[in-house]
Amino acid sequence: MLREYLKQEDAVEILKKDHTGDTYSYNSKVFFLKGDDTIVLTSPTSTGPVLIESSIYQIRFVAEGKIFKCDVKLITIGIIGRDSVFTFELANKPEIAHNREMQRLHCEIPVTPMTAEGDFSIIALNDSKDSVIRDLSGGGIKLISNLRLRLRDIVEIPISLDGALSASLSVEVVNASLSRESVYEFSYGMIFVDIQKKHREAIIQYVNRKLYEESEAK
Repeated sequence: MLREYLKQEDAVEILKKDHTGDTYSYNSKVFFLKGDDTIVLTSPTSTGPVLIESSIYQIRFVAEGKIFKCDVKLITIGIIGRDSVFTFELANKPEIAHNREMQRLHCEIPVTPMTAEGDFSIIALNDSKDSVIRDLSGGGIKLISNLRLRLRDIVEIPISLDGALSASLSVEVVNASLSRESVYEFSYGMIFVDIQKKHREAIIQYVNRKLYEESEAK
């Protein structure tokens, strides 16, 4: 079953809850697939998770431009070089993960949205089109802005993530409200549209890395 979605070297998130109920996400890659229901993942030992055999965890991955999740049971743990090797057995069928289930990074990334030619006209208050991404995930963004956008409007946003990604991505407005920040008038919830698999994976890995760094700094 997993062969329908994954191949060797594909990126996979391993999700682990701690004793407080908080969920942490760790990067891993497919080492190999065995049969239909067994997956072997590798993760750097220095930054990877500490897992317990026979426990149930959740994994997430990108396939066909969508994000899937499923529960897996940890069968064995090993070491190869500097990597931990985890063998998991599928516990249920992969299903599409809702965008809100993905890890979100609170951030401050200045951007300047653009429109596709002939799409619609952006109306900016105070002639300012500058905007800021306040939340980022593999599913979309929260944008605060002085731009007047409408539900279902699609804009292009150039995003640069510390060398992890530099691309212009399409996002669609799915909710809108007034911003609580004095500098910006509006707040928009936006989802990525027709995003390439490599771009979504780059965002997910960037978010995971930043969240891990934040947890280490506490």
